[in-house]
Amino acid sequence: MDKVNPLNPLITKLQKLDYQQDSGKRWEHSRVSWTTNQLALQSYVKRFQKNNPGELLNFEWFNSENYLPIYLACIHDLGKQPLHRNQKAIQPNWFLKFPTLPFVAPYKKLLASLPNSMGRPVGLIFPRKGFGQGLIIHNGSINDYVPHDTGFHVYRTKENSSHEFFIVQSYSSLITKLKSGF
Repeated sequence: MDKVNPLNPLITKLQKLDYQQDSGKRWEHSRVSWTTNQLALQSYVKRFQKNNPGELLNFEWFNSENYLPIYLACIHDLGKQPLHRNQKAIQPNWFLKFPTLPFVAPYKKLLASLPNSMGRPVGLIFPRKGFGQGLIIHNGSINDYVPHDTGFHVYRTKENSSHEFFIVQSYSSLITKLKSGF
């Protein structure tokens, strides 16, 4: 696809939609590519590219190969504004109104779409200014997925539950923790 300026008033709505979808696919490709480079899985990427010439890497392929003990997905667009400009996503709301943050509803939708018998934690990667690879929200264990020297947010999903949490952390710190376990 030729590069299209989405702000150009002369392009059609269909071209704008194609640009947004293409942008999301490229963002996902770059996250998968970065992840495979960090975990030294380049041989698997070469095999994917040989079997699917011209295709962009995606988490659907990555999850089907079971490279990680966590199921990963990503979302490129969290609404009309980037997360760092969204007034509903400013820092105090992370403590006061966590369920209303823009990335929580897509994450709950992802959880509902997957079978419970999967047996793996589920993570959703989303963009956030200041975090090169974005942030991730997941339901994994703090001990297994969060390095000791990093910041993160924890939200308890149910009252009186000691094991049902949502954790938000930088995606790069999660991969660093997983890399130390490989």
